[in-house]
Amino acid sequence: MAGRSLRSLASSFDRSKSWVAKQLVRMGVFTLRHGIRLHHIAAGRGHKGRRIIVLVCNLDIRVLSEDGEPLRHLTPDPSKDYQPITGGS
Repeated sequence: MAGRSLRSLASSFDRSKSWVAKQLVRMGVFTLRHGIRLHHIAAGRGHKGRRIIVLVCNLDIRVLSEDGEPLRHLTPDPSKDYQPITGGS
C-alpha cells in the first residue's frame, strides 16, 4: 500500500522540473544542491543512518522513508544554507 501512495505522490510532480533521490541521513541532516549552493536540511536525529527518498520539484521538497512514509514537506528559503525542522514541517 505504501508503494502505491509513493507512486501517486511521485506522479503528481511535474516531471520536466523534478527529480527523485535516495540519500542516507547522516547526523539527522541531508544535503541538496539548489543552483550553485548546497543546502543542509534537517530530517531529525531519529532518522540518523536511515535511507530516505527525496522528491524535489522546484522548491517543493518532500522527504519520505524507504517505505513511503512522509517524514517532511517543506519549501526551503534559498537564502539560508540550513533548513531546520520547524513546528509545521
